[in-house]
Amino acid sequence: MSLSEVQKQTQNVSQVTPEKENWNIIVRVICSWFVPDFTKQRCPFSMKLVIQDKEGSKIHASIRRTLIYKFQTEISEGDVYAIQNFSVAPNSGIYRTTHHPYKINFQFGTKVSLLDGNLVPDVKPQYIPLSLLTTTGFDTDYLVDVLGLLVGVGTERELQVDGKTTKLNVIAIEADGFRIECTLFGIYVDELNVFLSSGEVQNCAISIEFAKVKTFQDKVQLQNCKFCTRIKYNVNFKEASELKSRMIENNESPSQGLTQLSQTSKNTVEEDFLTVTPRTTIQGLKDCKEVATFILFGTINHILDEDDWWYTACVCNKAVYPDSKMFFCEKCNKHVIKVFPRYRIKVRVIDSSDSTTFVLFDRDATTLFKKTCADMLESHDKDVYAGNGEFSREKQRVVNESTVDIAEDLLVRFTKETIDCASQSADLIKDTATNEDGNTSLKRESANKTLSLESIEEDTSYQMENNFNQEQVVNRMSRYQFCIIHLEDEVVGFVDRAFAILYDHDLQRQWTLTDEEGNRHVVTYNKNLQKPMVIGGWNDLREFYELHDNHSIYFGYVGHSCFHITVFPSKCKPLSIGRFLKRLQADEPLFNGPKLHFCIFLNPNQCHASHLDLPSDFGNYLRQGRFKYILLHGPREIVKCKLLLRNHPKKSNKIGSGWKEFCTAHGFDQPIDLVFEVDQMKSNQNVKVLTYCNL
Repeated sequence: MSLSEVQKQTQNVSQVTPEKENWNIIVRVICSWFVPDFTKQRCPFSMKLVIQDKEGSKIHASIRRTLIYKFQTEISEGDVYAIQNFSVAPNSGIYRTTHHPYKINFQFGTKVSLLDGNLVPDVKPQYIPLSLLTTTGFDTDYLVDVLGLLVGVGTERELQVDGKTTKLNVIAIEADGFRIECTLFGIYVDELNVFLSSGEVQNCAISIEFAKVKTFQDKVQLQNCKFCTRIKYNVNFKEASELKSRMIENNESPSQGLTQLSQTSKNTVEEDFLTVTPRTTIQGLKDCKEVATFILFGTINHILDEDDWWYTACVCNKAVYPDSKMFFCEKCNKHVIKVFPRYRIKVRVIDSSDSTTFVLFDRDATTLFKKTCADMLESHDKDVYAGNGEFSREKQRVVNESTVDIAEDLLVRFTKETIDCASQSADLIKDTATNEDGNTSLKRESANKTLSLESIEEDTSYQMENNFNQEQVVNRMSRYQFCIIHLEDEVVGFVDRAFAILYDHDLQRQWTLTDEEGNRHVVTYNKNLQKPMVIGGWNDLREFYELHDNHSIYFGYVGHSCFHITVFPSKCKPLSIGRFLKRLQADEPLFNGPKLHFCIFLNPNQCHASHLDLPSDFGNYLRQGRFKYILLHGPREIVKCKLLLRNHPKKSNKIGSGWKEFCTAHGFDQPIDLVFEVDQMKSNQNVKVLTYCNL
């Protein structure tokens, strides 16, 4: 086949999707690196590439460990290749090298052919202005390319990480009136030293490709990634020359060489804490009229119980609040979906002079506990529900007392930290109370505090599935539970789609709800499988249970459109609301038009098998559509699966290669009902997979 024919049969990188595997692209490898396996030093874990076509579109590529030997000698950075027959997967993570929604994975059958380098021009990086890096809402999940003038260098230091010594230094770059620092580690410090030893350091234009944007102590900084970052000193292409000219004209160019960045303190943390930083009392702190840092020794009397000890934050670290089925960040001035739990612990501290409230925020609390806020929430959410999935009175007592346990745990850690530091200087602990005194006070103050349930409510159905026995498997209908969060700005309740489809034959338009005290309510169900909702009687529930905010309501189905409900009076945490809204979004149909549903109950063996035997109606549907593969769209991932379809009536049709990967990605290992939603017209290979497990 001639070169012109090959070019006619190729596609652009921007067109690449998971719809097929027989792609053929012509690209230049602009960056390649190996990711080491720290458990097996001899063999890398994977090989990574960033490739670009003639249109300038980029995509990330990955070669797994077992295929490195096959491709590493065929691929060199900077060369142009035709690449055929590869799989496509979603591009995710917090170190994304391209903005393409997908990435490609090399397979054993992938073909790589070296071509003339002129087929793909060597396009310069798309540099991000430094001014954009500090704007609110900048997406730091993507690595960036920056261009600037090197204006400062710090002092090289050594950092101990996991018992190994790593070099560290900081450089400063400027461009068009904006300045940013970049932290370098390891070999990148060696490259900096080689450049500095050359002596050509004045008015140096520096190009940094694939750098990570991070925020440390409310300051935006850059940092090299361990293997893929590329740093070039004294670059002289057009953009660099224009930048130099602009800065010289504006008198921004450093004419006296590089400046020495201020060094961090040479004192240890203990020396800073005990001898260097001035000490004061609470009364002295209140009388202080200037901004300064002090050391104060006192006793943590108790954790304040009127406020929550964590909050939900945007990526910019500011608190968010639910709005329009999303979250609104006032600092970013926009709706956001990606939110995180962060510590905000208020403690009451006393000394011999006065008392006051201190707030411990996320960075310091995480350092103190050696556990993130998300991990802390998860560790205190375990074992709250009874084995059969029903919330027991004994477990309710555990929940009621667990806040005291959490607060005591915090107090012990705080007080121990204070005593450990203060014991190094005997004259500083005269007024320090004992740990026992603090605990006694804490128990007295926190005896009636109740841990809110929202952060654990969404795990109920998952824990139920993990505790099914054979009798429960036979009688699944009476055990089906799901949660509806009563959203304060909605007049309807959103019903779990998997449940609505599984029991569509049994559900009528009128539902009868009975709570634990025997109160009965009748609500109206819209019987719409695309968007199932409770549309009538929802306001009556709101008024009866005085639901003035976002609250969780658990529905346990007992058959014949009758439910047992549990209404939680405490308001939901934003994290719980976010999970609920994310689940609603994930369960939305993939396509319009008529649909068919095939329900399959999986046992543990099927969850771990390499294939899935299909019921005859589902198999006949796929065979009539003449599909060779399907794309399973689960709540977490999209997986391409091959089909093994038979014409013989005694041989079953199967979902083959890809099935095990799909189950593993979604954590299927216990009995579970799955709903496969397909296009009735047999014209779509995308299959929506619904399940009532909280994934």
